[in-house]
Amino acid sequence: MHPAPGLAREMVVEDLRQSKEISHNLRRNDLLENIVIDLQGECHRLRGDIAQWMKLHKETLVNLERGNTCFEDVVTKRKELLLECERLHEENLNLDGKLNQAVDGAILVESELVDAYMKRSEMCKALLDSKDELTRFRNSNDKLRKKINDLRVQKRVLEVVDQIVQ
Repeated sequence: MHPAPGLAREMVVEDLRQSKEISHNLRRNDLLENIVIDLQGECHRLRGDIAQWMKLHKETLVNLERGNTCFEDVVTKRKELLLECERLHEENLNLDGKLNQAVDGAILVESELVDAYMKRSEMCKALLDSKDELTRFRNSNDKLRKKINDLRVQKRVLEVVDQIVQ
C-alpha cells in the first residue's frame, strides 16, 4: 500500500526535517563533546595549576614561618644588644666618673708637686744663701785664724824677747 501522494510528501519532508535536526544535533553533540574534552583538558590543567599553587602556597607558608622565626630571632638579638648597650653606657658613665676623679686627683697631685717644687726652690735658695753665708764665715774664720796665728807668732816673739831680756 502506498500512502497518499500528499501524505507521502509530508512524510518525506518530515523525515528530511528530522534528518536535518538529527544531523544538526549530531554536529552540536560533536561540538559539545569537543567542548567537554577541551573543558576536561582545561580542568586537568587547572588541577595541575592548583596543585602547583598549593605547593607554592605551602612553601610560602613555610618561608613565612622561617621569616617569622628569623624576625623573632632578630628582635630578640636586638633586645639583647640594646641591653648590652645600656650596660656599656652605664659602665661608660662609671668610667667617666672614675676618670674625672682620677683627673681631679692628678690636678691635686700636680698642685702639690708645684707646691713641693716651690718649697724645694725656696730651700735651694736658702741653701745657696747658707752656702754663701758659710763661705763668708769660712773666709772670716780663715782671717781670724791668720790673726790668731799672727798673734801667736807675736806672743812667741814676745816670749822669746822676754827671755832674752831676762
